[in-house]
Amino acid sequence: GPLVLRVSRSSGGAGLVKVEKPSELIERWPHQSEAFVSIAPFLQGAIPINVGATVWHDGVTISHPSFQLVGIGECTTRPFGYCGNDFGAASELDGRVLESIEESTHRIGFWLRTLGYIGAFGVDFLVHEGRAVFTEVNARFQGSTHASSQLSSEAGESCVILDHVAAVLGRDAPSEPRLLDRAREMGDFAHIVVH
Repeated sequence: GPLVLRVSRSSGGAGLVKVEKPSELIERWPHQSEAFVSIAPFLQGAIPINVGATVWHDGVTISHPSFQLVGIGECTTRPFGYCGNDFGAASELDGRVLESIEESTHRIGFWLRTLGYIGAFGVDFLVHEGRAVFTEVNARFQGSTHASSQLSSEAGESCVILDHVAAVLGRDAPSEPRLLDRAREMGDFAHIVVH
């Protein structure tokens, strides 16, 4: 079936190529100076999910999950181009999927801490056939950070940006609701990014 080629450093969907058949592989192969390319099967119908989080010296906290908006023709010319996030749609995810995303994000955060990382990070998943499949971790603020922080502010909660600052200053991790509860309590909110 179709494959996705991805260079090791990409941004906003640049560096990702879909290959429909083996004969296209050489023609579509990304040629960049670093030369690292990963290959994965294209998961038809998969839903891209993003979650922001923070690594603290004593824990990991997770912010709002969202459907990642990708490849919308009116917003980008990139087939896998980042176009924003739909936070309200995350309430429709199966509870077991949200629990899996929460568990994986905590594990990734604890792993980042073993490498000396403290602060904000994000994780992307593809939900395919009822399972959350890890795709990447971004040890930085993300395109969803501002909108997620707005949701937190409106709910009277600390946001990813404030959590990042507090974690870097050595504060203790606050308690947090389960990701499932956070998703179910979110109202309809989305933002669009046009490239």
